[in-house]
Amino acid sequence: MEGSKVSQWVEITGDGIYELTFARDHLNGIGIVHGGILCLFFDEIMGSLIDGSAVTVNLNVDFMEPALEGKAQATAKIDRAGKDLIFTHAEIIQGKKLVARASGTYFRLQKPF
Repeated sequence: MEGSKVSQWVEITGDGIYELTFARDHLNGIGIVHGGILCLFFDEIMGSLIDGSAVTVNLNVDFMEPALEGKAQATAKIDRAGKDLIFTHAEIIQGKKLVARASGTYFRLQKPF
């Protein structure tokens, strides 16, 4: 996540474990975290697991409960890493609620941009 603007709201607390901070600017008009923001956080944390450069091929998110302003925890893991494709999954939990879960597929770039 080095150099990412999202990194100011994401703290890596362990191997594949993150603390997220949802700010007021992340909320939609009804006062919950915008779904697009959750997608952005998922893409960042799952992508951070990959050594080297990669681009997102697929990102699938299931929204389970509304996320609110404040702290949340996330976990992310690589399911399988091939020569070109890396398959990942992640969850965001706030309090005792599973807010959302995601899976992502990334394409490993041979040359960084």
